Amino acid sequence: MEPMRFAPRLLLFITCLAALPAPVALAVDGQGFELDGDLRKTGGGVDWADLFDVVGSDVPEPKASLPDGFGTATFVRDFKPGASGPDGTTFTQGSKDTLAIGGGWSCAKSNNVGDKVDVVNAYATAFVNAAGEVFLYFALERFGNEGDSNLGFWFTRDSGVECEVVSGSAKKFAGDHEDGDLLIVAELTQGGDVDTIRAYRWVDNGVNAPFLNTTSIADGGECDTSDADPGTGSGLDVCAIVNPLTLTAYGAGKDVPWATEAKAGGSLGFAQFMEGGINLTAAGLVGCFTGFLADTRQSPGPQSDGSPLSASLADYAFGDFNLCGIDVEKRCALGTAQAPNPMVDADGTSLLTRFDVTVTNTGVAPVEDVHIQEDASFDAGESCAITAIDGQAVTAVPLAPGTPVRVAGSIASQQSVVARVTCDTLDNPFRNAVTAYADAAGTPLNPASDQMEDDELCSVTVNPRLSVKKACRGVRLVDVSGVLSVEVEVGIEIENTGTEKLVSVKVTDDQVATLQTVNANGDPVTAFGGSLLPGQKAFFRGRHVPAQADGGATDPGAATFSDRVEVEGRGALSGTWLTPEPFATASCPLCPSCCEE
Repeated sequence: MEPMRFAPRLLLFITCLAALPAPVALAVDGQGFELDGDLRKTGGGVDWADLFDVVGSDVPEPKASLPDGFGTATFVRDFKPGASGPDGTTFTQGSKDTLAIGGGWSCAKSNNVGDKVDVVNAYATAFVNAAGEVFLYFALERFGNEGDSNLGFWFTRDSGVECEVVSGSAKKFAGDHEDGDLLIVAELTQGGDVDTIRAYRWVDNGVNAPFLNTTSIADGGECDTSDADPGTGSGLDVCAIVNPLTLTAYGAGKDVPWATEAKAGGSLGFAQFMEGGINLTAAGLVGCFTGFLADTRQSPGPQSDGSPLSASLADYAFGDFNLCGIDVEKRCALGTAQAPNPMVDADGTSLLTRFDVTVTNTGVAPVEDVHIQEDASFDAGESCAITAIDGQAVTAVPLAPGTPVRVAGSIASQQSVVARVTCDTLDNPFRNAVTAYADAAGTPLNPASDQMEDDELCSVTVNPRLSVKKACRGVRLVDVSGVLSVEVEVGIEIENTGTEKLVSVKVTDDQVATLQTVNANGDPVTAFGGSLLPGQKAFFRGRHVPAQADGGATDPGAATFSDRVEVEGRGALSGTWLTPEPFATASCPLCPSCCEE
């Protein structure tokens, strides 16, 4: 059958497992996860159907919000619904658990995968209890069940492990084992009982050649099926169980929620489904995993060591396993009426934009030494800084592009830290990204990044605004080349009433050729420079000798002299010109009191 693997190597962060010390190791089947040989909740605990969203025959995806204590869930499909054909994820003859992955394992396409060794679906999850103990749960569906069977589950650390033949002949696996890789092997009898289940560790101590330690680190048997009380258990650190009854498939109201395949009518017959779990803390395991591989074996193999480790491997399903990792999200902080977000800086030329950067521990073990890095490139004068952590203000810590800054010493499982980042930039909106870094169990995790999309950007509408006032300062008689003439003096005041700086400001009077810059008291000052900060004013004085009164009036009591001032300019931040151009007029009477009695 043609395999369809779920999200192989798609995730950007390493998965990790950290075993925390606990005074008393608790049974793997006494944690509230129902290890009872089925997929749906039948008691008071959590079962596989609670971990995945299912849409038709699509590959199930982990729920966005998992039950408390569960840090991840991974689903791997090894068939294509409604289709037949060669399976591109099968082992070649000679691939064995005891061999190194690189050089020892090979994969090939196969049209003749035996029914009982044909993997259909495989899935895994992780759980941490209140005592800090870490548990792995795993399951596998097979196409058939005839005779004794041996099923295995590898949890690997090397993120480069993978192999799938799309076309052509067999090829070697990429990647290799690393110290602390975990193998769990279950032996099933023809009657379906779990005869044994053991866990083994791959050893690479830098002294001896790497090897699989065939002395098990955990031994167990069949899980307790006390559904009525999920807090009870068998007392085992590792256990497994098969389905004792046929599991009808598939969909709503069926025992199997998702698409599956089986030899007899599509439902999973007796012992075609097996699930199990291991208490990693009790097994003394510490390490970071990146992959999950469920496999089958052609035969039990020699039993000299009490386990089928030397058997040739048959079929497998492989995918990423997010046991311990981080996620990061950057969003605009909520603004208020008093402090909108973004808001124009006091200089009127840049924006102050506040972001909340949330780093979340998505796994089941703590992460340490958490840093964030600003990925934007800044123009001259632009900057970002951390101004608060989890709502508490801190002395601003600059975020130079490409330089990680520490935001937390550690983050517990499923918890987050929120860093308030305030940026002073010229862009509206400011488009940027962030990268988060952390360690787990002393090993750096792959970083997580977030690039803000268009609909997530923080922007503000900025329009230039300006007010202009004009007033008569006096009308007087002056000698102009021996001719007694009327001179009109006007005063002009302009003010930037917007939030952004105004530049390229030009004041034009239709009667006065040259305006003089003055202060508020009318005293001459340095010539106007053509820009206004928000709230800033500029004052001008102008004099002109009109050729005649408005409308050609000759009656001194009715004679007035009018002129108009216009202002142009544009916003330094928005780049928008003042539209329409602000203006003001003044009409100065020749004799303001001529008509008064």
